[in-house]
Amino acid sequence: MAYKVKSVPEFEKELKKLFKKYYSLKSEYLKLVEKLEVNPTEGIPLFKNCYKSGCRLLQKGKGSLEAQE
Repeated sequence: MAYKVKSVPEFEKELKKLFKKYYSLKSEYLKLVEKLEVNPTEGIPLFKNCYKSGCRLLQKGKGSLEAQE
């Protein structure tokens, strides 16, 4: 059975900002969505029909404090 992953507009707005900061996030996010469409129960169960899932960023930028050192 195929599932469709939906997100709320607030999440989309925040995600768009993060795409600009972390260029690898877009591909990681798309991989996560594909995995969830196949298996929506992937992740850590929090409560009935709710799961915590995430992805690790391949690239992380340095913070402003680290850049000054």
